[in-house]
Amino acid sequence: MFQMRETVRYTEVDADKNLTWSALLDYFQNCSINHSEELGIGIDFLKKENLGWVLASWQIKVNKMPKYMDEIVIQTWPYDFKAFYGYRNFLITNDKGERLVEANSIWVLLDIVARKPVMDRVDILEKYELEDKLDYGDKKRKLKVPTKYEEKAPVEVLPFFIDSNGHMNNEKYVLVGDDYIPENFCVGELKIEYRKEAMLEDFLYPRVTYNENEIDVVFAAEDGNVYAILKYLKA
Repeated sequence: MFQMRETVRYTEVDADKNLTWSALLDYFQNCSINHSEELGIGIDFLKKENLGWVLASWQIKVNKMPKYMDEIVIQTWPYDFKAFYGYRNFLITNDKGERLVEANSIWVLLDIVARKPVMDRVDILEKYELEDKLDYGDKKRKLKVPTKYEEKAPVEVLPFFIDSNGHMNNEKYVLVGDDYIPENFCVGELKIEYRKEAMLEDFLYPRVTYNENEIDVVFAAEDGNVYAILKYLKA
């Protein structure tokens, strides 16, 4: 298990001083990257091998969203590898040990030149120590695409959306998607499936479906192919 201790910063919270969803994903992402760096298989190592870990899905449950100046501990560990998939849990606790946020994620080891999944990199996988899975989340990553929706204005993929894997970073979909969530809709759980890489200067065509207890945000290409599906579930 790898962990980081942090104090929630002012630039990471909303008007009510709650940690934003995009900042939450940043914590998770930084924690997993730092874990790999500590093991000597971080970003620079992967880049030399033309490799990168990319996200296939998130399942995130918030029991209590951290607030401004809260002292928190972010923990992460892998619990399984299968073919080119890696399965990783995350947990955020406070100074009392209470579980604030629990998350399950599925990653793909990608050849960032060929843009294809890579198998048989035992030299990388054996560096990680597998631990028990959280009792939250599962290995199912597929989300349904609603057939009824509201179309929103297209969003261009800007340079600051792009990460070292050459595509739109997973957190940026949430940064954009949060704009479609009404202020009176309190999100308790977020599920995301990433289907297609969005590249620099691509356009995302948002399709939003509003229901009483959930909101679906689908980012599609102009031809209808789906980049990502975000399902916001009411607390």
